[in-house]
Parts: sequence; structure tokens; C-alpha cells
Amino acid sequence: MRTLDDSIRFVEHAVAARVDAHVDVGEWMVHGFVGAVGQLQAATESLNRIGQFFARTICSIRQELKIQEPLEWPLSNQGAEGPSERSG
Repeated sequence: MRTLDDSIRFVEHAVAARVDAHVDVGEWMVHGFVGAVGQLQAATESLNRIGQFFARTICSIRQELKIQEPLEWPLSNQGAEGPSERSG
């Protein structure tokens, strides 16, 4: 359970430092749990919450920095392999 203890301790320290942090803990969660996205509903929901957290955080930072250029998501011409190659 060292990984779980480390995760909980990390979040406790982050929250104490006024950082927006959260950890979900469930008996059914195993290391690499989000690797089951698309197979386990709980893993899919968990990854969706992670994505929502990042989206909120990115939007907040962009507002603080007064960045007005549109943010395209997913990044155009990029897949899991990175930028696509175009001829021409």
C-alpha cells in the first residue's frame, strides 16, 4: 500500500499548500487503473474527471495570463503519434 499512502500524503501536502488537489481511492482500483478506459465504466469516468480538471486548470491559467488566442482541442493535426505529416 505504499503507493496509496504516498498518493494520499502528496494530496494532503498539496491541499495544505492551497493547491487544488484531489485523490479518488477505491478498493477496486489497481495500479494502472486508467488503462482500463473503455472496458471499465469507473476507469472511463475517472479519466473524464482528470480531463475536466485539466480543462478547468488550463482555462484558469489562460484567463490569469490574459491569453486570448483560441485554444484548439484536440490539437489540430495531432494524434497519439504527434503531428501528422502533410504533403504539399
